[in-house]
Amino acid sequence: MSVLMDRGAAAELEPDSGADPTLSLVSVSVKGLNLLVGNSEILEPDEYAAWAQAVVGEQWAIRLYAAGALSGSNDKRLSTFYFYVFTDHDGHAVDKPAGWSLQLEPVTA
Repeated sequence: MSVLMDRGAAAELEPDSGADPTLSLVSVSVKGLNLLVGNSEILEPDEYAAWAQAVVGEQWAIRLYAAGALSGSNDKRLSTFYFYVFTDHDGHAVDKPAGWSLQLEPVTA
């Protein structure tokens, strides 16, 4: 299992969204990985969201959004899933901006 997180200004990803310039976007990527052979490991679909929720914690998990999936370079099966959390200047999770055009689906427990 590989989980990577990054944080940046939400407005940088979607400059035309009208997002508050102080709004941050935390991106979380979850990838199944078989360390013994070095290949992608395909998980059950709900496992990706469960890992993302566990990593971001209860306070952020209630506003976690699924952003879709990509396949590995040699494997066409979907193996890396992406999630987002928008946070205000105090680090509290908030709803996605109304003008956000990237298709995001709320993750439910």
